[in-house]
Parts: sequence; C-alpha cells; structure tokens
Amino acid sequence: MLETGLHTEYEINRNYLLLGERSFDYIKPYIQVTPSVHNENCVFHYHTYIEFVFIESGFSLHSFNGKTAILIPGDLFAIGFNNCHMYFSVNNVKLHNIIFDLSEISEAIAEITRLPGLEFLVELENKSFPLINIEPENRHELISLLEKMYTERKNRSAGWELALKAYLVEFLILYSRLYQKAESSGQTEHKNEYLNYIYKSICFIEENYSRDISSSDIARHAGINPKYLAKQFMNNFNISPAEYVRRFKVNKALELIISTDKPINLIASECGFVNFPAFSRVFKKLMGHSPIYFRKTSHGSANKFK
Repeated sequence: MLETGLHTEYEINRNYLLLGERSFDYIKPYIQVTPSVHNENCVFHYHTYIEFVFIESGFSLHSFNGKTAILIPGDLFAIGFNNCHMYFSVNNVKLHNIIFDLSEISEAIAEITRLPGLEFLVELENKSFPLINIEPENRHELISLLEKMYTERKNRSAGWELALKAYLVEFLILYSRLYQKAESSGQTEHKNEYLNYIYKSICFIEENYSRDISSSDIARHAGINPKYLAKQFMNNFNISPAEYVRRFKVNKALELIISTDKPINLIASECGFVNFPAFSRVFKKLMGHSPIYFRKTSHGSANKFK
C-alpha cells in the first residue's frame, strides 16, 4: 500500500507498477501533472483519485476492466475510481499523467459532470473506457495546457494554487469538447487500417487464450497474411504474435491470481497451460516472481479487485 498524501494507491509489486512514482505530495491542492517516458510493463492496479493520460508518442497496450485497447500517439483517456487497469507491450511511450482529487473542484463538480464525457467523475466505477484520439492540429493546445499545470506546481509562485485549479477546470472543459467532437464525427475508434488488423488479432486472442492458438489462426481471423501480421506486431510491440499470446496468457493468469481465490494450477489450465511446471517457469521469467509470490502478496487487498 503506497501512501499518497491523504489518499492511497494500492499496488501488488512496486517493481511492476508503472505509475507507482506518480503520487501526490503533501501540499494541496491535490492536482498533479507529470510528463514521463516508459518502456516497462505495469501490473494491474487501481487508485482512489481521478486519472487522465495523454499519449504523446510511442505505443502500448492497455487493459481496462478486462478489455484491451491499443494506445497510440494522440490518445487521451480517463480512469475513474477503483478501476483495475494495466499497461503492457510498452514501447517507448511518452505520456502526460494528470491526477487529481475531486475535492479540488467540489464547487464546480455539478456543472462539470453535466459536460459530455465527464459523467463518470461521480460514478464509483466507470465501466466504459473513455478514449479519444486527438487530431495533430489540436495536440499543441493540450500539451501547452499540461505544461502550464506542471510549471505552476513546480515553481509554486504567488497564486499557483488558484492557477492550478483554474487550469484543471480548463483541461476538463477541453477534454469534454474534444470528446463531443470525436463522438459527433464517429472518431472514437482508431481508423488506421493496420491497427484495426492488430485490434482484431488482440480480440481473437482475448477470446481464445484458453486454448492452443497459432499465429496462422490469428492471421486467418484478422484476414491478413501471417507474415504481414508478424511484421506489424514486431513494428508496434517488438514481439511476435506467438510471444504476445504467451505474455497475454501470463498477464491473464496474474489478473486471476490477484483477483480470485482460484487454485493456481486451475488458473494455469484456464489460461491454456497444460503443464503446471512449465507455466511456473514462464510466469517467473516474465514477471520476475513466482505465481505463489503474487498470490501471497496480494492476499490482503485481493477483494478490491473483485
């Protein structure tokens, strides 16, 4: 458990938590913007504050409440309270992370939550994944605003607290307008053709990970040549489709280990591993610790993931 000012972010293993360093300090207001670059995966986690993430460059996969999405440059998305999520197949991702406590905008919360795309702010758990892709011509405005927020908190000049709150409201209004624009134009899904192939492949893997599937099976479902599929996976994730399947199985097993009380050997079987010793070896190689280690470590907070 990681103490974050008056708030708490729970984690299973700090070594695997991408956002572990992204916590509030002890100085109000609890509003923080942090630019950073990542190449590491992070384990499933959740937090008790609101989080927005803007992807400036790089590629990653993001799992949110059991569903996987491809993150590409220009993506802006939000995570509400107590939503389990993780990043994997992270490839040189430069992101801007915006976290804040709702108490900082309590006087305006009724008006803000009436804005398009921001209804989830008052929900205990948002079941959807609010994701929009911002057109290149609009990204400069957003990045400029985030840089102002970062600078205000860093320099803490006279009136910085008020400025930071004002910028947060401005950010939320900008997000809502971009969300409304994306909704009205039907641009809430990635239009890049090869990303659609990859997305179809990922959906197929998610639906069939419990059985033995080959790269040819995946390519056939996506409607492309296996060699072309392999090329796109290497270009975007730096791994082959077969390696992606293996990692997905292990990540799914980890999710079940920390979120359920099922026997680990049963979880291994459900995730498509017929040989438990082989599963343990692959799991430890990818995660750095044994399945039993994660089960023991997560025992105290497992109920939060149910």
